[in-house]
Amino acid sequence: VVRQDLMDGMAVGLDDGGINGTGSSNQPTGLLAVSGTNSVAIGTNGGAITWAKVVEMETAVGTANAAGMNPTYLPTSKVRRAMKTMPRISGTAPLIQEGNVANGAPVEVSNSVPSNLTKGSSSGVCSAMIYGDFANLVFTLWGGMDLIVDPFSESTKGNLLISAFQSADVNVRYAAAFSKCGDITT
Repeated sequence: VVRQDLMDGMAVGLDDGGINGTGSSNQPTGLLAVSGTNSVAIGTNGGAITWAKVVEMETAVGTANAAGMNPTYLPTSKVRRAMKTMPRISGTAPLIQEGNVANGAPVEVSNSVPSNLTKGSSSGVCSAMIYGDFANLVFTLWGGMDLIVDPFSESTKGNLLISAFQSADVNVRYAAAFSKCGDITT
């Protein structure tokens, strides 16, 4: 159970690095920071997700000849909620997201995608969404996870320290295979 909890925590950390990594302080350069990705903006102060912006994200990747085989939308939970309740055309059905599909592509959710961004006067209420072929986001693990059990350092307190280590790297193979929108008000 402890080993699985540590592995799950490391997986969340790797996902976070692949999405939000700044490229400094031993962080990888994640999708939101890497240069060469396609950017789609909603407005000066952000705005609600629309069908036109969902299609624009796909078009930006397609225009770069980088659509790949399995493009996917990766929103926050807040953006997914908006897409599941927002009609494609005002006042009519269908919705932007039907089931787990939007615009013919699967929708996966990650709360590693930020939902506290600022655009213009929309302070801390903007979310990001990424669209692309995630086969171009490569996670490399160098060996397995190492567990070190230390029964000595805190033995007088009756504690056992368990440390986990994983050598890993993240790389964006082809940045044009992704588009990002960082000003969806949620």
